[in-house]
Amino acid sequence: PDQLSALTITAWVRIPLDGGDWSILDFDRSDYFSAVAGVPLNVTEGPGDYIGFYTMGSDLTQDDMWSNSIIRDDEWHHVAWVFNSGLENDKKIFIDGQLDSFKDAHPTSINLGTGNTRYGFIGDGSEATSFNGDRNGYYFAGFIDEVCFWERALTINEIQQKMYGSLNLSVEIDLVGYWTFDDGIGNI
Repeated sequence: PDQLSALTITAWVRIPLDGGDWSILDFDRSDYFSAVAGVPLNVTEGPGDYIGFYTMGSDLTQDDMWSNSIIRDDEWHHVAWVFNSGLENDKKIFIDGQLDSFKDAHPTSINLGTGNTRYGFIGDGSEATSFNGDRNGYYFAGFIDEVCFWERALTINEIQQKMYGSLNLSVEIDLVGYWTFDDGIGNI
């Protein structure tokens, strides 16, 4: 992506008691963002109990934030990571349709991204400057379902509505990625 003024990532995640450790969707934390699950509080990698949202601003300031709630409980949770450069509290994490944490991470009107070419990965950290390029080798240990990526900030009502409903792709606005994982069980 180029610089992003807004985004929303949503996913269903289940983190076993011995799982977690990194990325649900990653476009290189040091260039764009990482939406992670099952990480320690105030530490960017390793197995833990929290949701993380790591971002790089267009002004080259990096910001990491974590959820308040523990979700490494071997239960399914719906998670949304939201960024909106037009708001003072520009970063938010929603868990199971409720606002869990928010932060004034980057100055208002600062977008995400350095402008460098990066390719994203699900379940692994991206260092990729080309299609199917380098990964950082921090693999998510758990279960992931229905990952969505919008280039806009969804409202809490939209998050709640989409949490249990199937998406109508013909009317979705700014949806740039939708992975249903309906093809069975496997490793990514």
